[in-house]
Amino acid sequence: MDLKSGGIGIVEAGMVVFLSPLVAIVFVLVLLELVLLAVAVKVVLALNLVPERRLRVMRGVSRTLLSLLIRTLGFRLKVRGRENLEAAERRRKPFVVIGNHTTFFDSFAAGSVVGCFQSVARQDVAAIPLMGTIARAWGSTFIDRSARGEGLVKVITEKASDPDVGVGKGPMLLFPEGTTSNGQCLLSFRSGGFVAGLPVLPMVLRFRCGPLNPCWVAPHDNFMLFCRIVLCWRKTLEVHVLPLHHPSAEERADPKRYASNVADEMACVLGVPALKGWNNIDALEFNKGLYNFVG
Repeated sequence: MDLKSGGIGIVEAGMVVFLSPLVAIVFVLVLLELVLLAVAVKVVLALNLVPERRLRVMRGVSRTLLSLLIRTLGFRLKVRGRENLEAAERRRKPFVVIGNHTTFFDSFAAGSVVGCFQSVARQDVAAIPLMGTIARAWGSTFIDRSARGEGLVKVITEKASDPDVGVGKGPMLLFPEGTTSNGQCLLSFRSGGFVAGLPVLPMVLRFRCGPLNPCWVAPHDNFMLFCRIVLCWRKTLEVHVLPLHHPSAEERADPKRYASNVADEMACVLGVPALKGWNNIDALEFNKGLYNFVG
């Protein structure tokens, strides 16, 4: 393991080793909470409730258990704009939740507020224990790894526009940056999630871990990053739900403009620049020169 490239000193590395039993306990608790969620969502489906009631129960169970999971990881959860989410849900019509992407906890963070959501994931995700079970129960779609371009956009558009969204299914959740960033900017948004021209609900996620930057960027070691995050004290997860963005005629006609405008809106809340023309491939190359500590 290259401790230097991971931005970690020898003292902190020793602390991680010394406190590894605590990390193991947290990991087991998180695993148990995911087991409980997987069992709970299967029970909800087995109850054969009417769609509206099933969605209410699924949302409540998912929010409760994922909020518990976030707190088990040591984060204090602070939510702003919950009324914007409630207003979007009361419409009982399709909308898309758009989030910024920085950590491997982002889906859990979004779920702790939104509850159940749909996603479009690779086929191999369906085979992952617990995660596949939960995603299937929430109504997610699994596609072949080779799916690209118009084919992928078509799947996303059809899922997001499903008339059952808001009635019997949760909304589509997308991270249009396409990969994780270092949190100091928003990468250029892909336009696929905006092609349907549906209203979008921007959701800004901000993880605060003192001097540690918890963002999942290269170079990194997954296990060591998880340990460092767990062992960091006074952590906060701030979730800011912005008002539902109804696209203008110009935005519906130009998905790229729509995506760019939403990115600008979210970047303003984050206080970071929204990069234009930088896709996820560019970001992966750029991230190789970054460290896990904020400079």
